[in-house]
Amino acid sequence: AAELAQAGRRVLVLEKAKYMRREEVTGVEADALDGMYEQGALVTTEDTSIKILAGSAFGGGSAVNWSCSLRTPDSVKQEWASQHGLAAFTDGTFDAALDAVCARVGLKSEGVAHNGANQALIDGCQRLGYHVETAPQAMADV
Repeated sequence: AAELAQAGRRVLVLEKAKYMRREEVTGVEADALDGMYEQGALVTTEDTSIKILAGSAFGGGSAVNWSCSLRTPDSVKQEWASQHGLAAFTDGTFDAALDAVCARVGLKSEGVAHNGANQALIDGCQRLGYHVETAPQAMADV
């Protein structure tokens, strides 16, 4: 959308959730869960063993998810391509578009400061020999 607008095109971007002006955000957790999270924050894995907090508000969820951005796994892109005939997910088109968006928003893992709880989790995982990566975050200077 940004590239089209820069090229002089008229662009309309649709968001899934209702746009909320700053004065509409109450700061009350129950209001946020109901209005800013996918399915009122009641999403779980298929077997219901893990709860998933998925933002669905302005910015594709960035209003509620600390600007964390994960790349679409190759297995998911392959599924979209094979089951839905969407070759762009495996021919490099999607990856190039994703790279452009990531660059635009300043997505990076370097410089992310972990709070005490997250650092304890990282330290514990590393001691146990688990692979740990910092989730990339959109930290563009704005």
